[in-house]
Amino acid sequence: MEYVSFEETIGVYDGDQSVVDSALCEVYKLRDKDPVSDGNSNYLGWQKDFDHPIKNVIEREFRKYITHYCIEEPYWLTFTKFFCNINPPGASNTMHHHTVGEFSGAFWLKAEKNSGDLVVMNPFYNRFINTCMIPQGRDYNAKYFQPQPNKGVFFNSNLIHYVDINRSNEDRVSIAYHIGIHYN
Repeated sequence: MEYVSFEETIGVYDGDQSVVDSALCEVYKLRDKDPVSDGNSNYLGWQKDFDHPIKNVIEREFRKYITHYCIEEPYWLTFTKFFCNINPPGASNTMHHHTVGEFSGAFWLKAEKNSGDLVVMNPFYNRFINTCMIPQGRDYNAKYFQPQPNKGVFFNSNLIHYVDINRSNEDRVSIAYHIGIHYN
């Protein structure tokens, strides 16, 4: 018997704690200055475009991740969207995918236990058309990423994903982004 499968690679990386602390402070300052959320996929939370040097850390890690795809130089990349989220207890991000770049991701600045996993759905099967579930009730056709401060993930923008409800007593704060790859 021969087994052949498709692959989607999700990259998990560590950031730089000194930049994380600065970014967290700036996110709360921005929210205090502009408390109206941009909305989008954020339900009961706050979301806003963001610009901060943490973008350089994320770009450095992304350049490592992209080597897996054998994309050769010369290429250049751009953040087509870069924004922050504050999800208080009870908030979540609805199921969605992106069309504004080839890759997307999240980087957590603040996250307590039970603050809501990032769930990335398998592009070929999902729980809405497959009833086979693992005993804990998690969909075996999805990958679950528990948010941790100073951790991030990269994934293909077309993958459907959502963030579960924040069941902790603290805010979950993250940076999210979309990255486009371009050739000269």
